[in-house]
Amino acid sequence: MRRAGAFNVPCSIYEGGQKGRGSKDSNLTLVSIESIVSEDFVFYLQSLIEDGRLDRIVVDECHLLLSSSNYRSIMYRFVEILLLPAQFVFLTGTLPFSYEVELKETLKLESLSVIRAPTSRGDISYNTRVYSSLSKEDHVEEVRSYVESYRLKLRGLSDKILIFCPTISSIVEMGDAISCPVYYSSLKGKEEVLQDFLQEDSLYSRVLVSSSALEEGLDYSSIRLVVYKDSSYSFLSFLQGSGRGGRDGKKSASMFFYSKGEEEDRASDSLDRSTLRKYLREGVCKRRVIASFLDNTFIDKCSKEEEPCSCCLSRQQTFSSTISAIKSSSMYVERNREEFKARIKELSSSCIYCSLLQKPLGHITFECPLSKEINKAEWPIACSIKDRKKMLLKDDSCCFSCFLPTTICSTIKREQRGVLACYNLKFVTRVISLFWHKQEELGIKERFAITSTPKHYNSFLPIFFTKVFLKDLDTEGILGVKVLLELL
Repeated sequence: MRRAGAFNVPCSIYEGGQKGRGSKDSNLTLVSIESIVSEDFVFYLQSLIEDGRLDRIVVDECHLLLSSSNYRSIMYRFVEILLLPAQFVFLTGTLPFSYEVELKETLKLESLSVIRAPTSRGDISYNTRVYSSLSKEDHVEEVRSYVESYRLKLRGLSDKILIFCPTISSIVEMGDAISCPVYYSSLKGKEEVLQDFLQEDSLYSRVLVSSSALEEGLDYSSIRLVVYKDSSYSFLSFLQGSGRGGRDGKKSASMFFYSKGEEEDRASDSLDRSTLRKYLREGVCKRRVIASFLDNTFIDKCSKEEEPCSCCLSRQQTFSSTISAIKSSSMYVERNREEFKARIKELSSSCIYCSLLQKPLGHITFECPLSKEINKAEWPIACSIKDRKKMLLKDDSCCFSCFLPTTICSTIKREQRGVLACYNLKFVTRVISLFWHKQEELGIKERFAITSTPKHYNSFLPIFFTKVFLKDLDTEGILGVKVLLELL
């Protein structure tokens, strides 16, 4: 009635009574499913048809003909209405494919033309949460805390929150906890409660705790959050109830609170009830269960155009934190790499030996008093490295000329005859020679457990490459950089 009035469509409600009595000024007549099969209403329909005044009969929420036990008793009589010479339009936003087949067979709709669009509500974020506590009192507090936190996010007076509870006692308990009105079928003055809730400027009625009575047909545009506490009659009724949110096309959320174990299947479960439990335990994407149930389609995540469900949101947060950690690590690695490059350049342009031994400088490596002693070992060490490098080093782990990581060597090469060439050919061999001849002074003998009488430097060479460059380094060579920085 309210929607019809907003669009200036003359509308009336059929209340029964005298045969053939109806509003002649009304273009739209609303009638309950119970009244549509009454003798008076059938007579009224026949008179409209005879006068040529009946355009069509629209059955809204037609899935209830199958899902609601209240409609089962009148189903066979409703089939008789379908024999009238009139056009019938069946409307619903939640008709699973399996129900579509059953609806055709039950109502004998052989010539039914189906116009079907995807039923996914992209403006709803579907979420589930297991209670972290065990007592029922604590469960109430968890829901209350969540609702109060969400209420602070509401922007306008017209934004509302709707909570569904399974029993009258739980409805009253939840209403007392939040200090908000409640609604259920046997409540006295329930019409006034509902009207207050539908008022856009009501502060007291921004939250309403209700039974499943409002899952169907409640048409308020600005419900921002729908909460289910503990249970729902079926998965279809849960989707209907969640669909009360975001009817203005703006973002809304659906949250289902349940106790641990409720997601496990029961032998007595119907297919619908089993689907609800499947939804609760779904860990990839909540919409995956909904899309499969309603549209017989298969997805693995919420699309970019849809509000993310709790599963997809958790995955996005994990991905974002991982990326952030990788970026931080990369920045740290890059800093180390730059420091290492600067150290290599510094060592290459001064006396390597005295730099490592922390002795006064003022000369180059070639002029160092230690060079004669150490240079004796350079040639055999260089030859041994050349012979053993393929065995000790992974391909592309370092420059096979200077044995520095490729990312380091490539940045400090010099141009010779128009070609970039490595100019640190003696750097590593000199460092190894110094390590070998001065291992006690450098304090590395104990660290690397070098034997006191090895056969020359061959026992030290694998240790050096294992500790400094590592055998299975990748091209980045960053682990080797870290170890070499320690030693340098």
